[in-house]
Amino acid sequence: DLLKKILLSVTNDGTIWNKLMHKSLFDNIRFEDRIINDVVVTYKIAMKLDKYVYSNQIKYYYLKHSDSIMGMHKPNRDIDFYNATLERYNDIKLIYPNLIENDICVLTVTELTYEHNNKVVDNYLNEVNAKKLYDILFKFRFMLYKIGFKRKIKLILYRISPKLLRKILTKYLDIKKRRLI
Repeated sequence: DLLKKILLSVTNDGTIWNKLMHKSLFDNIRFEDRIINDVVVTYKIAMKLDKYVYSNQIKYYYLKHSDSIMGMHKPNRDIDFYNATLERYNDIKLIYPNLIENDICVLTVTELTYEHNNKVVDNYLNEVNAKKLYDILFKFRFMLYKIGFKRKIKLILYRISPKLLRKILTKYLDIKKRRLI
């Protein structure tokens, strides 16, 4: 259950900052010298667990500032996030080859990474054939899965044409901005 929630990023389940864990869970798991560590650490810990307990009590306050890693959409962060997602995907695929949430996660991260509209990231996605992997993983049966309507539309549009998705999103943001003015 937790692994599925991590893959679908339900209520920050994929992050490390909102969890209390016994230090023994980190045996053989280390944070690496990379921008995005949550993606490659949290799922490894989740796969070690026999059970977990969830509480919605507020015990921690997270201050996000504009200079933080989470506050930036910079090429290095986006590329590292995409690569970390693929690393996680491949590890999980070995153990759970039919886990639909794993495929949906790669599709979502690919689309979101492209959505940031950055030439360096676009070039990187082209270089690693991200669209080809996306097309292989995409199945219309995912549209029956419990993901939001907007997410489904974005996934379909990216499948049809990433450029079309970007044009539609740009137009949508323009309209939304004009309404606020």
